[in-house]
Amino acid sequence: MKIGFCFIVKHNIEYENIWARFFQKYSPSQYGIYVHPKHLHGFECNIDNVNVTENWVKTDWGARSLTQASINVLQDAVDDGCDYLVLLAGDTVPICSFNDILNMSSHSAFATYPCPAPASKRVMHARWRGTSREFKEKYPIERWVKQNMFFSMLAEDFNTIISAGMWANHFPRTRITDEHFFINSCKFLNISYKELPNLVVCSHKKCPGMDIVNNQIHQFMNYYLDYSEEEKLYTLQVRRKTPKGWNIGPVKTTVPVNTYFLRKVRAISPELNDRLGENYDNL
Repeated sequence: MKIGFCFIVKHNIEYENIWARFFQKYSPSQYGIYVHPKHLHGFECNIDNVNVTENWVKTDWGARSLTQASINVLQDAVDDGCDYLVLLAGDTVPICSFNDILNMSSHSAFATYPCPAPASKRVMHARWRGTSREFKEKYPIERWVKQNMFFSMLAEDFNTIISAGMWANHFPRTRITDEHFFINSCKFLNISYKELPNLVVCSHKKCPGMDIVNNQIHQFMNYYLDYSEEEKLYTLQVRRKTPKGWNIGPVKTTVPVNTYFLRKVRAISPELNDRLGENYDNL
């Protein structure tokens, strides 16, 4: 089993030392790292076994190009012999072990969003209307699902989606599709998958614009990594813009223990780096 860790990055893969520790006990034959950077010039990475895509496309936030970039970097992993694919962002930190990924590699997995607000429903309906006539006839809007854009997938399922012409023939040319393409393609083609709501969790999911400082995230990870309870309550340091300027204060939220990756981490202390390394080594 070879796992492809596929990154869509804005600048670089952050926290390289943590990722290097994550991979250190494993042979390059067991994994590959594949990257689609937003800018080819200036991208640097000091982790071993990194492959930068040759099928680079210019990307914009919320544009169809992001899905094309995802397809390209996933295809790189498949072409390099990977059996299982994990799509991630450059600001992601693994809070699971390599074996945890191996253990879930029997199926594709997505995090889906609950029933959206009316405005989001209108957006989703617009995405569905932009699909091909054949797609709409076989796949009513009631089946349409929105996913987290980061997910994991069997290479076999990816090949089925591409060979069926889902991207080339059925999805709109100009509309946002990065959170709709893969999961709805699976449903359309009757490809089974597992829902993992905590596959990738944003560290500021409930509070956009916040910064996590070293001691807060260190405290969180120390509680989190003992795996002793179903959920852990932790405190984040949050920056909020108020009429009087920026206000910093604590906010409490929860992250389920079965989270695999944490996104949008703003700061990691040396102590946390060591704590994560111990976790990777011991699991």
